[in-house]
Amino acid sequence: MKIIDAHLHLFPPDERTNAMAQGVGHINSVDHLRDVYGELEMVHGVVMGNRSLDPAYHAYPADLFHYCIGLDSSLLEGGKRLIPDLADRVEENLKRDNCCGVKLYPGYNKVWLTDPVYEPVYALAARYDKPVAVHMGLTSFSRAHLKYCHPLALDEAAADHPKTRFVMCHFGNPFLEAAAAVVEKNRNVSAVCWRGGWIWRAISGSRQAMYPFSGPGSPLSSSGMILCMVRIGLSSIWRSIFASFRGLYQRSIGKRCFSTTQTGSMDLVCD
Repeated sequence: MKIIDAHLHLFPPDERTNAMAQGVGHINSVDHLRDVYGELEMVHGVVMGNRSLDPAYHAYPADLFHYCIGLDSSLLEGGKRLIPDLADRVEENLKRDNCCGVKLYPGYNKVWLTDPVYEPVYALAARYDKPVAVHMGLTSFSRAHLKYCHPLALDEAAADHPKTRFVMCHFGNPFLEAAAAVVEKNRNVSAVCWRGGWIWRAISGSRQAMYPFSGPGSPLSSSGMILCMVRIGLSSIWRSIFASFRGLYQRSIGKRCFSTTQTGSMDLVCD
């Protein structure tokens, strides 16, 4: 099986990001990442784009990356302004072979997924048959608002746009029960499993490769995924939740994530 790291962020080298990489035993460079991919038998990566809609900004090594064009808070300023030519600028990216989708950050932007600002984005994603990935669940800083990135917010958008494919990033953690229900209900929603690399490492000492998505072709079964989540420290309340909706979770987790022709015949495994 070919492994693709389907959810990563790249940060320009500077004193802070270099120190972060060194703190975990790595080097903040594309060449180093290429070496690590080789060690882990990973063949490609999908960059979740940040900070710019200019296609020229997303000039990644073609042998290593595709990207999703991102509409983050630095572009929408927390929902306080609109970009007049947003649709045209998003389409400039979607036309490119190396752009395989769109990434939304509703919790950071503080904009509902059903807001009219996203309507042209959903239409373009459907036209180009490329998925819309959405950050769901916990955020990296407290100024973001969780109500905008709760899985139920995605349910409404997905139900109203059946021709657009959505990917729920991080499986909406910690709103796992709602996340499973949304994926089960909406055929156009797939899920990216929460902290999959950690889960795989927690249950298996035989390999160092990370398999972040549990689905067809993955070495993790649905029941194994539930077991692993409990093993890495979920509280007793989550154990009862898993027990109550195990069948629903097993059906929903079996969906594939991205299924774009941009990756050819490769199996796409998500983080």
